[in-house]
Amino acid sequence: MLAAPKKLGAGARAALRRVLGSIADPFDRLIVSAARSKGAILITRDATVAEGGLVETLW
Repeated sequence: MLAAPKKLGAGARAALRRVLGSIADPFDRLIVSAARSKGAILITRDATVAEGGLVETLW
């Protein structure tokens, strides 16, 4: 049995809008969103992601 989806809080909705508005590639959106939700540093050389400022990057 699947769990019922949780409602997003205001902060999560705002973060989602920032990610959707600045990153075109859907897979990059997933990766950035996952890194943000975990507070992780993302290792990438993708300029769009690195310059977007949505997540801390290393490379």
